[in-house]
Amino acid sequence: MKPVLSWQLAATLLLFLFLLGGSAVCAQANETKGRIRIPLSRGTIGIDDVAFFAKSYVHRQMYRERYADSKGRFYITQFLGVDQKGKEADIRFIVLDVKRNNEFPASMSISRGGDGVWRYRSENGNVSVEIYTYVMKWTYYYQRYLLPVSASGLVLAAGLLVYLRLGKGKKKLQKSAMKRVCND
Repeated sequence: MKPVLSWQLAATLLLFLFLLGGSAVCAQANETKGRIRIPLSRGTIGIDDVAFFAKSYVHRQMYRERYADSKGRFYITQFLGVDQKGKEADIRFIVLDVKRNNEFPASMSISRGGDGVWRYRSENGNVSVEIYTYVMKWTYYYQRYLLPVSASGLVLAAGLLVYLRLGKGKKKLQKSAMKRVCND
C-alpha cells in the first residue's frame, strides 16, 4: 500500500506553513500586544523603530496648530523612509487628510539628545517630545537583564580559567624546583 502523502509533498506543505506563519508575524508589526513601550535610544533607527510614535503623533497632535479641527483627521498611509545623518534624522511619509480626501507628503525631523534618546522637535521649535518604540517583552528582558549578567559571568569564567591555568603552571614550576633541590 502506498503512503497517502509523499515526503516531497509533506516537505512542501511544511514549508508553506512556515512561510504563512512568517507573513502572519510580519502583519502584526504595528500591534502592541506582547510588547513594552520604551524610549527610542538606538544608534541607527529605521521605519519600524519610529512607526508607532509617528502614526500616533500625526493622528493626534502634529497638525493641531495649523487646523482647528485636526483631531482624528490625519493618518499616515505610507512610510517612505528614514534619512539619518549622525544624531539627526528625517522621517518621510505620506499623510491622508480624511476631511479633504487627499494625500500629501510630509516629514518629521528628530534629533538624538545627550542622554541618547531621540526627540521630535516641532517646526517652530517650541514642542519637544520624547520618541518611544515598542519591543517584544522577551527581547527587552533579555537585553536589559539576562545579557549583562551572562556577559559578566563570561568574564568571570574566563578569569577563573586563566587563574587555574596559571596556577597549574606555578605548581609545575614549584614541583620541578623541589625535584632539583631534592636531587642535589
